[in-house]
Amino acid sequence: MGKPVILVTGYPKFSKFNENISEKIIKHMKNKEYQSFELNSLLLSVDEEGSNLVSKKIISGCRYDAIIHLGLSDSRDIISLERFAYNEYKMIEKDNSGRCNTSGLIIKDDLETYETTAPINKLEEKFSSNKYVSWSNNPGRFVCNETYFITLSTLYHMATNNQIIPTIFIHLPNEEKIDFLTQLEIIEEIIDCMIKKPKLEVVGGLIFDDFGSILSCKRPHGDQWSGWWEFPGGKIDLGEDSFEALIRELSEELNID
Repeated sequence: MGKPVILVTGYPKFSKFNENISEKIIKHMKNKEYQSFELNSLLLSVDEEGSNLVSKKIISGCRYDAIIHLGLSDSRDIISLERFAYNEYKMIEKDNSGRCNTSGLIIKDDLETYETTAPINKLEEKFSSNKYVSWSNNPGRFVCNETYFITLSTLYHMATNNQIIPTIFIHLPNEEKIDFLTQLEIIEEIIDCMIKKPKLEVVGGLIFDDFGSILSCKRPHGDQWSGWWEFPGGKIDLGEDSFEALIRELSEELNID
């Protein structure tokens, strides 16, 4: 197998801004040689056409192993990992094509919200003590959110076997708040989190009844694997052996001894 293919997108300048740090980052990344992944980059126009470009590429057959959308948010003081995309317009200014949708749905008859498909736990573990990075639940309702929502909607509707490409939108502050090289390094660390497969030791319990049936548990609503079935169990914590881990997991998940 070849290197994982990572798509990183950014935007040109818009509104009153003379530059956009997301454009600067993808231009810089294009000139670097990465050993662990193959970089694809796109500069998206700040309008409806740009919001739909990644979706169109996915539908046309372009293959990516992870997608990272980057955008400028001048009001942010830190790098914001956007947890959700919303099916809603609330534009307070015109995009670069003069469009200003102050209300309405991005895609009719679609979900109200999509959650990032990036590995949340890995990102939290990596950046929990990093003062420059935080999760955000508000991507705005401008072109950034529109791009994010359309991309996630396309990925969910085209998913096979519930395998959805890890995708996230990241809002970047201007360079006066966090310098360029620090932001670039963090983006590269995020890519590393998204492409590296975790190695975990796990346990699973096969619980039989008197008739030979085996207990299986359904994943809860709202979980990334919602509706899927699994055997009870989970990760082996530090200092546990497999039997201790399984006893704990059965107690936590099913309240049985």
